[in-house]
Amino acid sequence: MNFDGFKKRNVHFSWSPENMPIGKIEHGSEVTLNIPDASTNQIKYGMSVEDLPKIDNSKFDGALGPIEIIGAKIGNAVEVELLEIKTGSVGMECDHR
Repeated sequence: MNFDGFKKRNVHFSWSPENMPIGKIEHGSEVTLNIPDASTNQIKYGMSVEDLPKIDNSKFDGALGPIEIIGAKIGNAVEVELLEIKTGSVGMECDHR
C-alpha cells in the first residue's frame, strides 16, 4: 500500500487524536510512504530567493498520516522497520523563523 504526502488531504500540521486516518493497514503490512519535504512541497526546483517570501510558513513540517493499524488499540506499542529510504532529486536548507 502507498500513502502519498504530495496529496494535501494526507498531510496534517497538528498532532491531535481528532486527525482522521488516511488509510488502514493490517499488522505486518509493508507500506510505502511518499513523505513531503520540510516546506510541504512549497519550494520547487528553479525558485529564486525572491520567491521565498511567498511561502506559507504555517505549512512547514507537515506530517503524513495518521495510518490506522487494524486491531491496534490505544496504548499498544508499534514497531516499525525501515526497509529503504530514497531521497528526492532536489535538496534545500532554510531557516523559516
